[in-house]
Amino acid sequence: PRNIYNSYFQKGYKPIRMIKNFLFIKITFFIKYICLKFSQVIIYSSKKVYNWDLKNFQINIDSKFHLIPNPNNFKLSKKFSLIRKKSLNIIYFGNLNINNGIEQIIDLSVMLKNNNHKFCITIVGGSSQLIDTYSKKILKLGLSKDFIFKGRVDNLFNMQTTKNQSFGIAPYFFDDTDIESYVDNGKINDYLSLCLPIITTNYAFRSEVITSHNLGFVSNDLNNIFNYLINIDSKTYDNLIRNILKYNSVNDYKVFLNDHQEIFY
Repeated sequence: PRNIYNSYFQKGYKPIRMIKNFLFIKITFFIKYICLKFSQVIIYSSKKVYNWDLKNFQINIDSKFHLIPNPNNFKLSKKFSLIRKKSLNIIYFGNLNINNGIEQIIDLSVMLKNNNHKFCITIVGGSSQLIDTYSKKILKLGLSKDFIFKGRVDNLFNMQTTKNQSFGIAPYFFDDTDIESYVDNGKINDYLSLCLPIITTNYAFRSEVITSHNLGFVSNDLNNIFNYLINIDSKTYDNLIRNILKYNSVNDYKVFLNDHQEIFY
């Protein structure tokens, strides 16, 4: 079998501030060099990482380089499209760290609460320590009835997890020490497969795709996001669902495997 080195989660080794063990950095740098040099196929989901590798490793990888975004699950999205209805029920998948936008989600919820809108924010993921920290913060803000912390779940694609949800939120912002600023964001891919219109920022890897295909709403301004959520009508929402299905039909993982079978087979 071909030796495939998957660079999806490599952003290079710029964030020395994040990893302070110099020996560890050197070892991982050397391992990546060996993988780049001897792999037959190298898959990136981010051109930024590819350019960084070209500059820092000085290895000719053009002949084995492939830029491939994460595919989606069309069959699954068709199933979930049947239960999607407009509401202010918003779900978030992922770690509860600042770079992933948990603070922005709380700020948005305060805006919704202050303007007397009925909403529910469901948080899937996060360590028990961070869940406890943010639960206390939400309690102080008087939002405990508006948040549901599910913690880690065994299956994100379980109908029970997202059946009452209307939007998936991913309020990223750029941080050159955070891996999410360089890779194809997984939660956006999950939202699309679950047929959830996406609320995100311009820093998301696929923000241009979301805008051009009308799969949700993209803005770095919380006021714009707030106004979009409270003003969207059912007709516009249903159109988002149709757009997601159309997008997923040509970006399905089966189509992906067929189009790139020369790499994997």
